[in-house]
Amino acid sequence: MNCKNHRIRTKKGNKYGYCTLYKKEVPVFGCKCESIDQKMYNNWSMNVNKIINLHNKTKNTVQKSIKKRSYKLAKREKERYSIIYQDLSKCCVNGCLTPNYNVQKNEVFDGAYRQLSIKHGMICPLCDNHHKQFHKDRRFAIKYKIQFEEEFLKNHVKEEWLDIFKIDYKYKKK
Repeated sequence: MNCKNHRIRTKKGNKYGYCTLYKKEVPVFGCKCESIDQKMYNNWSMNVNKIINLHNKTKNTVQKSIKKRSYKLAKREKERYSIIYQDLSKCCVNGCLTPNYNVQKNEVFDGAYRQLSIKHGMICPLCDNHHKQFHKDRRFAIKYKIQFEEEFLKNHVKEEWLDIFKIDYKYKKK
């Protein structure tokens, strides 16, 4: 009774076998679909082995492209700059430089616009406390978004801003 579809049921005190695959009564010992289960398992294990072999063949090419991309991202993140703040080692809110505060370079526009923030210099240095506040408090974050938008518009056209970041934060304030 190794078949996973074989069940033993009782009706009016009498025991009988039941096959859930064929949905009919079978002998108590020995289901006919045992051989079918074994065939299905063999086919399944062959398909799994094919998938594993295919994965191992393509594994090297996938890793190379990921490493290249990670290297480029790491290089961009190391070379981050800000169009407003010259010193990225001090917090832009209160200028705290004490060892207790870890200053982080934060992208003003996060999510899908993170890479665009890095590319266009929309970086503000924030200590841990202000970094948490930036991500929790919408008003605090929008203040910096407006500030960077105004700085960007000094050298660029408004249509270019809208093409890149899609939202005009200066007039969305209300």
